[in-house]
Amino acid sequence: MRTLLHSILLFAFIQNIHGQQRIDQVHESLVFESEVLSGNRQIWVHVPKIEEKSLDNPQSIFPAIYVLDGEHNFLNAVGNSQALARAGLMPNVIVVGISGSNREYDYSPSDIKVDYMKTGGGPNFLTFLSNELIPYINEQYPSSNHNTLVGHSIGAMFALYSLAEDKNDVFSNYLAISPSLWWDKQSLANDWKNSLNALTLEEGKLAFVTMADEEKLGDDGKVMHDQYLQFKTDVKDRPNFKIAYLDLFEEDHLSTVTPALHHGFKFLFQNWNLDHQYSNHNFSDLQKSLKDLSEIYNFSVAPDYKQLVNMGRYYYDQQEYKKAIEIYEFGLESYDEGLMLTGYIAQAYLKNGDPEKAKLYFSKGLEIAISKQSPMVPWFEEQLMEL
Repeated sequence: MRTLLHSILLFAFIQNIHGQQRIDQVHESLVFESEVLSGNRQIWVHVPKIEEKSLDNPQSIFPAIYVLDGEHNFLNAVGNSQALARAGLMPNVIVVGISGSNREYDYSPSDIKVDYMKTGGGPNFLTFLSNELIPYINEQYPSSNHNTLVGHSIGAMFALYSLAEDKNDVFSNYLAISPSLWWDKQSLANDWKNSLNALTLEEGKLAFVTMADEEKLGDDGKVMHDQYLQFKTDVKDRPNFKIAYLDLFEEDHLSTVTPALHHGFKFLFQNWNLDHQYSNHNFSDLQKSLKDLSEIYNFSVAPDYKQLVNMGRYYYDQQEYKKAIEIYEFGLESYDEGLMLTGYIAQAYLKNGDPEKAKLYFSKGLEIAISKQSPMVPWFEEQLMEL
């Protein structure tokens, strides 16, 4: 039979995925000695470890998310990023948690000169991130050097400070969760509004700012709330910079972190989801989007395997075999052992009047099927016998 047995190929696809090495989460903890900080900080690193690139996860290099107050927020960020990556709403990422053991000093951009804590180490901490920690992560782990900074409370204040002061563009994304906008008698909040509106930023930077029901914290919380509302009015999108706000007034200062991470990651990685292009069968737009994503994230972003197969099948069913072949060949650049792609492109070549190319791909499919002990072996053998 020449009919392409889609259900069998789909079964083979599923079996192939489960036969591959799955993503194995790697958590490492280390003490990072910093010359800039004249001391050390505890660091936690999560890396999606891939023993073998598989059809459901072609990534081997990853953007990185840097999470302040890592002892509290690291695992939360890992869990949220994993769930969204599985849903296809963001890439798999490296997550780096940084201890907040000296947070009042490290995260505060200005010295408020109080006798109960040391403050004003923010500029130094940004230098630590830019010159020491991020280069170390880039060297030791498969990081693409597309970096996101996540902070909560005073850490969120530091994230906003970094957005305004990051002259080296080490971060592309910023997530500020209930920033402490009361700091330094609100002078920093007012300075940031002016700085962000005047700033010439690298094209494509994104920021996401949330606020919980902070008024219950008292006077400082009311200032945070009011300054946040003013921020929403004063600091808006510009052509090369997008900023979004989310009111989480139903949450308190601590419970807000989980929903803020979820919605923040969805916004900051909003360009990752290309479902509409697959469903509209728009191959040229898909190619352009994948190229754009590769430039943004600093690694070659592969198409979604099953969705690309279905896009090619759409044109195959419309008897537009040349278009189907173009799509399948594009897919095989990323998935050279994909049985569904190989079977379909062989059929498309046959329908397009090129039995020699069809034989080439049927033979290749048979080799792959045998190597993977796939139930597709008899099907490929039958196709070759009928040529």
